[in-house]
Amino acid sequence: AVAEAGAYTELTKPTDELVSYGVTKKGGLLTISEETIRNDDLGKIMDFPLRMARAGIRTLKQFVTDFYVNNPAFDPDAVAWFHATHSNLGSVALSSAELDARSIVLGKQTEKDSGKRLGLPLEWLMVPMDLAPTARLINRNQTGTNSWYGKLGANDENIIVNELLTDVNDWYFGAMPARAPFLEIGFLDGIDRPRIFLASLPMQGTQFTNDQLQFKVQFTFGGDIVDFRGVGKNVV
Repeated sequence: AVAEAGAYTELTKPTDELVSYGVTKKGGLLTISEETIRNDDLGKIMDFPLRMARAGIRTLKQFVTDFYVNNPAFDPDAVAWFHATHSNLGSVALSSAELDARSIVLGKQTEKDSGKRLGLPLEWLMVPMDLAPTARLINRNQTGTNSWYGKLGANDENIIVNELLTDVNDWYFGAMPARAPFLEIGFLDGIDRPRIFLASLPMQGTQFTNDQLQFKVQFTFGGDIVDFRGVGKNVV
């Protein structure tokens, strides 16, 4: 409260939580001989750069997925990202009733320092391919006591089916990152796509010495957990 004609007092500043990470360069070379190029009647070599780029994107997806699967420690408290201490770890199979329970727990997460409830909504699911039918059925079911009809998107757009999740029972949930950031991925110089380079100058490199073309793919990124309050996991 500020009194009439009174001075404003200084607010208590929030405390810091230190999270640090480095970036790692990913990539490789693909060397193709002139003979292979000349014998490529179907033009398949033209697909190689696209497939290298696709492999780079999949490498990034695996990097992100590993945070969820491997459950590393949150740097500021050295406790696993998903943990009872963080109130974001459950053990019940995916169902409408369990989504109700998890949404209540998520909403009761408290702000660092103030301890006030954040009221975070459960806005997305991430499931393995095996649980995709269950998740979609919950989102489309208008009968009975289901309270999740359409809450995960009119076209299931907030159900993330991640083919890299190999456990057929575990599932993940949370608030949108814009509302409650929990994982940061950083890209060197802001380049967030794999880069493909072609060495083809006839008087330099392997083109000169070996009659070979070389493709190079390069992708440099890193990341770390920045909070636990906006995300959760059920290990069934």
